[in-house]
Amino acid sequence: MSPEVSARFAARFEKAQRDARRMQTIQYGVLSVVSLGASVASGVYLFSELSQAGVFQFVALAFQDMTVLTYSKELSLSIVESLPILGFAFLLATVLSSGIALLRFVKSRAQNSLYAY
Repeated sequence: MSPEVSARFAARFEKAQRDARRMQTIQYGVLSVVSLGASVASGVYLFSELSQAGVFQFVALAFQDMTVLTYSKELSLSIVESLPILGFAFLLATVLSSGIALLRFVKSRAQNSLYAY
């Protein structure tokens, strides 16, 4: 292989690698934005589920009337029974995925020479 063919091949290979890294950075950025939006939506869903389950009323009752503390075992059991587990699972999953996507976006952006500061 001649030196100019070798140089052209190396240049094309390097450009393909840069384009792939740039595309990966864009994909992680889009995934971060989408998962952050899903985290907000799941937080709103959890808040509405908590209010429908009456958890806020239990908590307000506990802070209003201190005699309720004598029945703290029953009150805490009632609160735990009324918690929306699915809402917590959605929120945990979306926050975890948005954190991972955001970390990978930052790492990919830092490694990409196109975005060097």
